[in-house]
Amino acid sequence: MIESQPTDMPAPSIGGAQPSLTTFLLRVGQRPWLLLLRYLLTAVPAMVLSVLLALPMGAWFRLPLFLEALDRRSLDDLLEVLMHQPEGPSIGLSFVGAAVLIPLTWLALRLAGMWLEGGILTTYALPTASSWRAFATASSRWFWRFVLLALIGIAICAVLAGGGVGVAWLAGMLNVSLGIAAGIASAAGVILVGAWVRLARAAMVVHEDGRIFHALGEARRTIVHRPLVFLALVVSILALRVLLTWLGGALGAVVPMRAWLLSLVIQQPVQMALVGAGLARRAAEVGLVTGLRPAQRALDHV
Repeated sequence: MIESQPTDMPAPSIGGAQPSLTTFLLRVGQRPWLLLLRYLLTAVPAMVLSVLLALPMGAWFRLPLFLEALDRRSLDDLLEVLMHQPEGPSIGLSFVGAAVLIPLTWLALRLAGMWLEGGILTTYALPTASSWRAFATASSRWFWRFVLLALIGIAICAVLAGGGVGVAWLAGMLNVSLGIAAGIASAAGVILVGAWVRLARAAMVVHEDGRIFHALGEARRTIVHRPLVFLALVVSILALRVLLTWLGGALGAVVPMRAWLLSLVIQQPVQMALVGAGLARRAAEVGLVTGLRPAQRALDHV
């Protein structure tokens, strides 16, 4: 007797045609509420924190020399002005607040984002959008597995980066160009390992298998069978993020630094585009893992 698949989880396609990668990418636009949810999670807390930290600096923004240093974007002039304490709240309060609040906010946002990953990947894996309850259930189900997988990925990347720095240093002693090449190769290795670990998260969700090392193996098999698509995905998303980051910096340079709040608002479309690029990557990862047919996976074990 064949048991029916739960409606909230993707059913494997055996013997039928697998959806194309484009199908999964289109789901990003078809389910825009994920973009809004992810954007609100990352952008709004950062904007609120920026405003709260800037409030004690109101007295500084009334100093002409401070504003001139900001307009000239001169670090030396800015440090010289900061040596003289204006009347009103101390800028040290902002520094202390930043030192405490920024790391805590970053950690909280990272954990919240990790919690959302299971729901996001599940939503893109389903042919139809899931309910809020199913989304929350999937997010909670995969959260701790994703946290452990992330820690494993960080450890691997740390070892790889440390070894790469050592090799680059030794190679640089022989030849500067060789050292640069070794450094670039090390950075590329860290990027690819990070992409491999992220693909393993999609493998967990698509194959309904919480075994971490098995998911890493599934991701490895996907990369082996579709290396060009995988590399194209990594390079294109990386290039898009670099372009958007540069665009955000260019927009910020147009607005005077004294109008920091206006600059923050103007850059929000870029931030939303960065969030969209991340969601497109997740949808493509789901499509890559789904595209590896069960028959092909079975051949790998023969």
